[in-house]
Amino acid sequence: GAGKKSLFEPARLRETAGVAVRVARSSFARKVAFFCRGGHPADLSARVSAEGAVYANYESDIYKTGDRERRDVENFWLLFDKKVSHEELREAIRRAAIVGDATNMARTLANEPSNILTPAQFAAQRPGKVGEPIP
Repeated sequence: GAGKKSLFEPARLRETAGVAVRVARSSFARKVAFFCRGGHPADLSARVSAEGAVYANYESDIYKTGDRERRDVENFWLLFDKKVSHEELREAIRRAAIVGDATNMARTLANEPSNILTPAQFAAQRPGKVGEPIP
């Protein structure tokens, strides 16, 4: 399980969604259905679950040698035990994608050796290039 219900904070939901995606990736599963529970508002549950999924789907393999197996989860469905507003969820998931992509971009930058991504090259990155792979 994910622990005691009284201690089930949004951060735990994010972690649980991340674990679900990592397990799916290790099994080469392309689709994950994740049940959001814990009594939190649906938009908060959707946002933190989607963030966890985006974080867990990240793979820092740019410098790995050999064949790279694509293990990305392509579909991540959120399930709820009550009716929820699709518009409200769409906005929460959009925000989660922005935060997740920005976090993963920071992870990519942090993984670059200093002789590859010099301070001058880092400063030259334009906002339009954020999220694109570094050559």
